[in-house]
Amino acid sequence: MRTTGRGAAVVTGAAGGLGRGIAAALHADGWQVLLTDLDADAVAAVAAPLGGWSRALDVRDEAACVEVAAAAAGRVAGGLGLWVNNAGVLTTGPAWTHDASTRRRLVEVNALGAMTGTLAALAARAARQARRARPDTSPPRL
Repeated sequence: MRTTGRGAAVVTGAAGGLGRGIAAALHADGWQVLLTDLDADAVAAVAAPLGGWSRALDVRDEAACVEVAAAAAGRVAGGLGLWVNNAGVLTTGPAWTHDASTRRRLVEVNALGAMTGTLAALAARAARQARRARPDTSPPRL
């Protein structure tokens, strides 16, 4: 487990320009940044100069988001301090020309993916707080 003053940060969609910039800024600010993206090879290349911590992640996959949040929370002494929902898809053109699968993907990634990531991060933080808040049940010392 590494120690840092900032804790761990997860950035989704980190292989692209905006995600790359967010991850680099967080890294420069002292965060241990876990870069995630659908494209494992691309995100690994982006992560290399930032400490090399990366994982493939489809933000539509609830179990995968929970796993990433837990991994980030367990890697750094400060736990998971930040989750950046940067992953997203863009489809151009009039909305009425998009087929059902395109509309579904837009909602699943852009809306539900952000909700899923946020809930996974909150669950990891709550689990850490619950572990820290356990009462001392040992007998009193005299």
